[in-house]
Amino acid sequence: MSLPSISARIAILAYPGVQSAAVSGLGDLFLVANRLCALRGNDGLDVTEITADALPDTENDRFQIVIIPPNLSGTRGQDATEIHDWLNALHTNGTVIASACAGAFLLGHSGLLDGRAATTHWALEDEFRAAFPNTTLHSEHLLIDENDIVTAGGLMAWI
Repeated sequence: MSLPSISARIAILAYPGVQSAAVSGLGDLFLVANRLCALRGNDGLDVTEITADALPDTENDRFQIVIIPPNLSGTRGQDATEIHDWLNALHTNGTVIASACAGAFLLGHSGLLDGRAATTHWALEDEFRAAFPNTTLHSEHLLIDENDIVTAGGLMAWI
């Protein structure tokens, strides 16, 4: 079985406190998807795990999608200005940014959710609303797709 050509570049962001099962699980899901693509003769996906301490240059490393998995540590990323700047630069260049559960806090602190609708885990609703009053939170929804920003609500919503 030969590897398929690449139709999209996807980055999975591994940041302090990230749910490691989500990072690994997303990698596994995309691996299976690429195998199915190859069997059907379709283009595949180039999936890369990006660590917060080695963010790629946004001018030379282009991604169509960046996924921010859940955070299990309670850290919300308010001081992660390097990540905020990186996400904003990618978004400005046309990258779709997606988050699951508490990963939405990184989006919120980057300013990318200002004036938008979003979701996160229902247990984080009060904390999220207090932190991001300029975001319309719909924690009762599992998925909010704003075309260029996608948020998913549950801890296991990355699946």
